[in-house]
Amino acid sequence: MSRDPLQTVTLPVLVDAEKREEADGSGTLFPSPNRTTFATLRVVTRADIWKRLEKWKTSQPEARQLCGGILQIQRAYEARDEAAFRRALENVWKWIPHFGSAEIKPLKNEQAWKGTNWIYSSLMANLLQSTRLIFLYTERDEHQGLRPGLYCPTWETAAFAFIGTGLIRMCPKCGDLFIPKTKNQGYCKPAHGVAYRTAKSRRGAQQRAEEKRKARKSLRRLGRLVS
Repeated sequence: MSRDPLQTVTLPVLVDAEKREEADGSGTLFPSPNRTTFATLRVVTRADIWKRLEKWKTSQPEARQLCGGILQIQRAYEARDEAAFRRALENVWKWIPHFGSAEIKPLKNEQAWKGTNWIYSSLMANLLQSTRLIFLYTERDEHQGLRPGLYCPTWETAAFAFIGTGLIRMCPKCGDLFIPKTKNQGYCKPAHGVAYRTAKSRRGAQQRAEEKRKARKSLRRLGRLVS
């Protein structure tokens, strides 16, 4: 079975092959102490993950919500959108290792934003802690021999691996998940990119106008106090 190399990550994500004809190769696993298995494995593609995400809308809504939360954090951090960032945290907070309340201070500058990196790092480390680096033995023409890969014991962890590396994205305009066709595709469709940037520009202009209004009001108040 041929596979589109653009559909897989540089370090292939591997899962157990349910059927031998689906297998891309074999690998050695250590499911528990003092136990070794030689498993048939398959390389996961974005199309595979997409099918699961669609299925999870009804069968595993919490898993899909978690995937969406990961993408929301990515998008909010890149846009430096504090309101969106805090909303995203509500969807993923229980999967982020922390002690106590771990209050997030106001994100007023770049240094404050950089201080939130521990959140995403801790989240992904927790979600991917059951994965392991293994070597896949394959006899396929394009990849004969040994090939390193990231073994995921479940389809959920495979989805987290794909989403964490940006191979599944969320449209900032409509919130839908989509598979990007290019590295720079940030929206599910071009029209949504135009609409989102226009709305963002308007919000920025309104915010600047409001800040100027408040500044003028403060100056007038100060003038009255001085006089």
